[in-house]
Amino acid sequence: MNCRIGVIGASESVENILKAGEHFAPDVTLIPCPFEKEGDMRDIIERNRSRVDGWLFSGPLPYELGRKYFRSDDNISCCHTAGAMLLVRALEVMHDAGRKAPRFSIDMYEGIIDISEVLSDTGLPLDEVYMKYYGKRFRVEEIVEFHRSLYAEGKTDGAVTAFRAVYSRLKDLGVPAYYLNLTKAEITESLRQMVEKIRTTWFKATQVGTVAIAIHDYETVLDHMNSDVQRERMEWEIKGKLLPLCEVLDGSLVEKGNGRYEIFSSRGQIHRHLGELENTLKEIKMTINLYGSAAAGIGYGETVARSRLRARQAVDEPILWDMPVRISGDEAGEDREEQREELDPETREKLKEVRVNEKTLLKIRLAASSFPEGTFSVKDLSTKLSVTPQNIRRIMGALSKAGLAEIVSETSPAERGRPGKVYRLVISG
Repeated sequence: MNCRIGVIGASESVENILKAGEHFAPDVTLIPCPFEKEGDMRDIIERNRSRVDGWLFSGPLPYELGRKYFRSDDNISCCHTAGAMLLVRALEVMHDAGRKAPRFSIDMYEGIIDISEVLSDTGLPLDEVYMKYYGKRFRVEEIVEFHRSLYAEGKTDGAVTAFRAVYSRLKDLGVPAYYLNLTKAEITESLRQMVEKIRTTWFKATQVGTVAIAIHDYETVLDHMNSDVQRERMEWEIKGKLLPLCEVLDGSLVEKGNGRYEIFSSRGQIHRHLGELENTLKEIKMTINLYGSAAAGIGYGETVARSRLRARQAVDEPILWDMPVRISGDEAGEDREEQREELDPETREKLKEVRVNEKTLLKIRLAASSFPEGTFSVKDLSTKLSVTPQNIRRIMGALSKAGLAEIVSETSPAERGRPGKVYRLVISG
């Protein structure tokens, strides 16, 4: 894959990046996009948007000025500095002025580097180094005046600036000015990171994606339909809600039967339209009159078969369905799972014996902590987690069998039937 990167910045900065990036060829094509003033950026971006896979700004300042012209799915980054050139410029000012201690003024966009920290590495006194930080709202003339007045008062031997417009203006005013650009090593590292970012995005966007949609407790839903006509009408309504989603995802819909459907698309399309997927699940839940729950498992992979398998595993994972969308093979999701609370080995072994998922127990424990004394009925937990009583009853029975929950009392039934059980978890933590 050839990465096409649009390089945005002042002309000289863009030229430096192009020169530093020559050794990336032929795998990377750098497209120069220099601008003279901020207002030029919008036209440059729109004119070149279709030609590039990502954008690299010459520094944090142009990045902050130009980021408002981009869409949320655009790949943008900027070159970062570690402060090496700041040390070089400080030594240049001292050399040109024939001094043994630095006397200069410097401006810097806030948040890039700590000037004092970088300069302190030299061991030189900083008593006569004047610093000015500025943010998104700044006036070029104000920065210029900061440098000019200090030089005019004889307090400095020159000015160091990372702002091209300030550098040019100071030169016109006769103030010795030094431009704070990036080193070749810094540019190379920024380019390398940008290339990796584009390739990762490209890989994800072109992966096959499958959305497996399942209506849990589908038999219960059908039982509440009074006739075959009602059942058929419900199924047509569900498909009527899935077809617009399928069109949004630019995918194809396959009906698997028994309340199960699959949509085949690409990772990029699915990722961009997760909101529409969640809204569709809510609409389906209203269609089935809240007797069941609708959930989706999303699977990504290099092949249809692999993405399909992951999607089915995600939708069938024995977790409580308070999470309507479950993604398998999603790095961010995997990172979150790693941060979850862990159970001790003995508890894990007991869960395996009764075939209850760890995440299910952790969700129940979190919910149980909100009840007085940690006791709850099937109805309490069902309401708290938006899960059917049948599922809660089955899970609590399994946990009791494993010795991870106990029955502490029984509730009196409001209607005829057996009294309900009140449970308490008995695991540690």
